[in-house]
Amino acid sequence: MSTSGTVPSLLSLKKKKPPPKMMTKVERIVTKKPIPPPVQAPPRQLKPAAKPANGLGRKEATPRRSHTPASSRPSSKEPVERIKQERSRPNKRASPTVSTPQFTSDDEDEKEEAQPRKRARVEQVIDPNRRIRDSDAFTGTGVDLDRVHACEIANSNLEEHNRSQYVPFFTALMEGEREEPDVYLQYPGAAANPEKYQLVRPVDSSDFRPITEIFETMKVVSEYYLDDASAERVFCEEDGSGLYQKLKRPLIHAERGKVGAQTSFIEIIEEYNRLIVAKRADGTIATTIDSMQNIPLSLINHIIKNQIYSRTVSPSVHLVRQYEGFSDNVYGELLPMFLSKIFKETKLRSDQIFVDLGSGVGNCVLQAALETGCEAWGCEMMDNPAKLADLQAQEFPARCKLWGLKPGPIHLIHADFLQNDQIREVLKQADVILINNQAFTAELNDKLKNYFLDLKEGAQIVSLKYYRDPLHRIKESNQYDPVNVLKVKEMERFSGMVSWTDDPGKWYLQTKDTKELRDFESRTKLNGHRL
Repeated sequence: MSTSGTVPSLLSLKKKKPPPKMMTKVERIVTKKPIPPPVQAPPRQLKPAAKPANGLGRKEATPRRSHTPASSRPSSKEPVERIKQERSRPNKRASPTVSTPQFTSDDEDEKEEAQPRKRARVEQVIDPNRRIRDSDAFTGTGVDLDRVHACEIANSNLEEHNRSQYVPFFTALMEGEREEPDVYLQYPGAAANPEKYQLVRPVDSSDFRPITEIFETMKVVSEYYLDDASAERVFCEEDGSGLYQKLKRPLIHAERGKVGAQTSFIEIIEEYNRLIVAKRADGTIATTIDSMQNIPLSLINHIIKNQIYSRTVSPSVHLVRQYEGFSDNVYGELLPMFLSKIFKETKLRSDQIFVDLGSGVGNCVLQAALETGCEAWGCEMMDNPAKLADLQAQEFPARCKLWGLKPGPIHLIHADFLQNDQIREVLKQADVILINNQAFTAELNDKLKNYFLDLKEGAQIVSLKYYRDPLHRIKESNQYDPVNVLKVKEMERFSGMVSWTDDPGKWYLQTKDTKELRDFESRTKLNGHRL
């Protein structure tokens, strides 16, 4: 019985062995097949992250440590080094030729923005009470705001040195077409008349390009102001069906001398305008603005740099060559990305006061007011920068209203901030004070230290050179030094944050905090009693 019972069990075991082997092979194949997708998946997930939420499109380099002291001025060889850098990067700011349709961005770093749009508002919210939408921008229609239209700074009648600055873009015309037709572009804000453009191109490609701005405005609107379906109608690169993509074709046809390109271009603009009017009417644009937790830096940059600055400072930049903002020609210009980092680090809010001492043409003041909604003050003593700052201040409220945004109030003062009583009073209430003291003399920096004594507790001072050395310690020999009322935090400044160099460096966040000084005085007094 035992033998007959054993044989069948052995046979059955032999028959059951092959299936496990086959299953083992199958399992190995199955486990290997899913491996490739996870390897390919990260690039898809990282692609939106590689495009900064602020929209600048700057290619971030790995932070490098500076080999020169952050507080020292660049050497006299710095302009030569800049030229070498520019020559080594010929494609970074390539100027378009006459044969290139002018729908590309001025900065080739923004190429990533031309990818299919993905709205991702993931920035940290530091001010939940910020009111971003300007309700007045959506009441009434046809208001002619006091602003500079694009056609006023780019038209065929402008001359410089007895030469035309702008020429017609469309030259192969049908009967009835004008050489320099006017076109109108609708903006998100409903209360204002549309922007007026003339279809011309600059003889010097470094001048303002109206057609380029039309494209950039359409892209920004599709990114931040429309529902997904409407945004796809404006910008859809996957199949080229977006109005943005369709608008490129007439420009290419114009470069090839094809007749009818101008009419086709205008018809697409009119289709875009009808869509914007419809989205304003059904409340889509207002709802989308209300859903914003903060204003993206790419939108801020487009409004301030591409529009306000281009219409006010650029046409008169000959008055202040040393203050040619948004370029490498000015010493001490803090770039928008750096300013945004400062506002986030200081947690600047809409119910606070920001002061820029030495505000130049006012860029920092405008960005603070628009990005955070705070009350922003600036003071500049140089005549020509102050005059251009005043022009920017006049254009600023109208531009914000066109975009349906509500900035904080701005005040730009033409005076010496050491002598102006109004600024001295504002400083006593200020929450964040920006002092770009990279080029300040030691004497001026020393004078400013005495002003810190009057600041309110908790006020924050941002500077490129420190006022209190991070290694400074209070002792009897320096007990009455004004910097003793400050505590200091040394911060890293990465490349691409200031105009005069790509090198990284330091910046300093100093806070009015008298606790350390009071503790020292208490200990000194106690020790004196013991003696």
